[in-house]
Amino acid sequence: MVGRAIVSMFPRLVALVLLAAPAGAQGWTKYTNSADGFEVEISGATKVQPRKGASGGEIRETLYIQEGKDFSYNVLATLHKTPPDFESHARINFRVTICQQGVPETVVEFPAGRAVEKRGTACDGKNYRAIARFYAKENWTYFVVAFYNSASGDDGGALRFVRSFRVLQ
Repeated sequence: MVGRAIVSMFPRLVALVLLAAPAGAQGWTKYTNSADGFEVEISGATKVQPRKGASGGEIRETLYIQEGKDFSYNVLATLHKTPPDFESHARINFRVTICQQGVPETVVEFPAGRAVEKRGTACDGKNYRAIARFYAKENWTYFVVAFYNSASGDDGGALRFVRSFRVLQ
């Protein structure tokens, strides 16, 4: 009798566990954009927003956004007219994260170009954290950032998103 009750409750327990899991823990798929030259793992629908470049040195710029209740995963892919200055573009992009506290940036292994990672806490004046990477390859730059509520427990999803990013050949 007890065994039958547990078996009948099993589908509801599985659904409860899936609903309780952080947003980043549910199904991940590879998102590839050949036109902008990258791939990344995502855990949900992604909005694509073509943008006009801010400095006039861009040919095109596209923002890819996946948002959830307690997180926002973003890739900003920019094609420049000429190869940009790595340090200044990385600094400008990291400033966008609006984090009050940060750790020094670390170099990320990226044989095709240059890449750095930076993390921040108390982002946007809230309990949000950020993990961000900036990549440069020839005339392309990519700013990959995961914002997440530190209370949500989505550290693993944010890390997975940022670390899954790859520049295509």
